[in-house]
Amino acid sequence: RVTPATSFDCSLEKIDYLGRVRGLPKEDHRFGMLTVAEIIAHSSNRGAAQLAMEMGADRFYKYARAFGFGEISGFPVGGEVEGMMAPPNKWDALTITRMPMGHSVAATPLQMHMAMGVIASGGYLLQPQIIHQIRDASGEIVYRYDTIVKRSVITEKTAEIMARMLMGVASSEGTAPTAAIPNYEVAGKTGTTQKIINGRYSEKHHVASFVGFFPATRPQVAISVM
Repeated sequence: RVTPATSFDCSLEKIDYLGRVRGLPKEDHRFGMLTVAEIIAHSSNRGAAQLAMEMGADRFYKYARAFGFGEISGFPVGGEVEGMMAPPNKWDALTITRMPMGHSVAATPLQMHMAMGVIASGGYLLQPQIIHQIRDASGEIVYRYDTIVKRSVITEKTAEIMARMLMGVASSEGTAPTAAIPNYEVAGKTGTTQKIINGRYSEKHHVASFVGFFPATRPQVAISVM
């Protein structure tokens, strides 16, 4: 549907979707035309909304679920919750413009970490594990826990393209310039969520996050910071 160079007008406050005018979310900065790569690097809410509209509600929801949102991951220690991700038939008129930026959905830190891991792993959603291997007293490996693939989400080529675009976040032009590490290729995404205070989104209380991996072209480590 798009390439990294496809442009969207992120100055728009309203947009027609399926014959109905929808209000687009607010931005932290004033933007004009942005490419898909710039939408990611600058964390444009309006750009994310237009990308979801380009996909359509059903396809967007299908992909969000495929990345692991709204379901138990299978974390071996337990204690998980599913989070919240309502299907399109329960959305209101604004959900298609808000869910892409993180409203109308509740996710756990592990779900966000796993979703980023899909891109780092070359397109696969992996089962979270704690123990890599068990050794006996002499140091010999007696059991090894192999990688468990839950499902394929995106192609390896798409994962490579996404990793390159996410490198733009951890750069002087992106929203996470301090996440850049000299001589390393760092890929990641920032998040700024508004806390709900007395039933309303607060303008003053937030949870900041960064989820990323490196080296971007040969991922070895994924890190989430909340």
